[in-house]
Amino acid sequence: PNRDSRVLTGMEGTLWIDHETYQWVKVEAHVMHPVRIEGFFAEVEPGTEFELEKVAVSGDVWLATHFAMKANARVMMLFPHRSQEDIAYFDYHQGSDAAPEKKRSNTGGNCFSMSMSAKNSSYRR
Repeated sequence: PNRDSRVLTGMEGTLWIDHETYQWVKVEAHVMHPVRIEGFFAEVEPGTEFELEKVAVSGDVWLATHFAMKANARVMMLFPHRSQEDIAYFDYHQGSDAAPEKKRSNTGGNCFSMSMSAKNSSYRR
């Protein structure tokens, strides 16, 4: 696994699936045992958890409505790093397909703008 997906090997969680569209609508996961990233550079520890929710905004296009994460890690196996994020995404609006940069999007030209509200914190114990 790559650096980002390696953390998933130490996690377990729950996935909610929409019974009509078979799209996942919510995932909650937490770290069960420590996972080293980049050798001795960092270790993600138990207590790390995240939640992601999404909703259909237009046809088959599903986008995030909420992301929350609480991270517990150690940098170079010595320094604790703790952080939290809680972000709400809302008020999605479909953009124009006429703009050249929007035609290059991964959603086949379906571009959306949105509003968001975020609470972030980083702390050391």
